[in-house]
Amino acid sequence: MSAGSRRQAGLEALDDPVFFAGMISAIGQGAEILSAGTESVALVSHGTIQAWAGSLAAADDLLNLVDRSGRAFDRFVAHDEFTSRLARQRYGFAHITPCLSSAYLGTYLAPVSLPGVRVARLGPEHHPIISSHYAVDDPEYTAERIAAGVMTGAFRDDTLLVLLVF
Repeated sequence: MSAGSRRQAGLEALDDPVFFAGMISAIGQGAEILSAGTESVALVSHGTIQAWAGSLAAADDLLNLVDRSGRAFDRFVAHDEFTSRLARQRYGFAHITPCLSSAYLGTYLAPVSLPGVRVARLGPEHHPIISSHYAVDDPEYTAERIAAGVMTGAFRDDTLLVLLVF
C-alpha cells in the first residue's frame, strides 16, 4: 500500500474527529503511517508511536507490525483499551495514562464542577511542561498557541493537574 493510500485509509478509519483528534492532527502534520485498516491505525511522529485498534486481535496484530517495523520510539500513545493493555504487557510500561479527547464548543473556559479545581489559561511560564508532553519540534509554535489562549490547564491551588488543549 502506498503512503498516500495508507494516509487515506488512516483518515477513513479514524472516523470520529473529536475522539481521534490527536492522531488526525499528527497525520495532517506529516506523521508516517505504519499501518492503516478498518480496525486499526499506527503512526509515528517525533519519536512517538500512536496506535488505535478496535479489538484485542487487531491490537495484537498492530503491535506485531510495530515490532517488525523496527522503529525506535520514546513514547507510546494508545488510543484504546486493547492497545493500552497489550502495550503495557509487551513493553513493560509501569504506567499507562489513557489518551482522551473531547470537545468543548463554548466560547469561555470550560466549566469545572470538582471542588477546589479550576481551569485557567496557561502562560509562558508553562512552556516547559507543555513542550515535555507534546511532540512539537517548533518551540515558537507552542509559544504562539500559549499566546493565542488555547493552552489551558486544570489546577488545584497552584498545582497543574492536567493540560487541556483547545
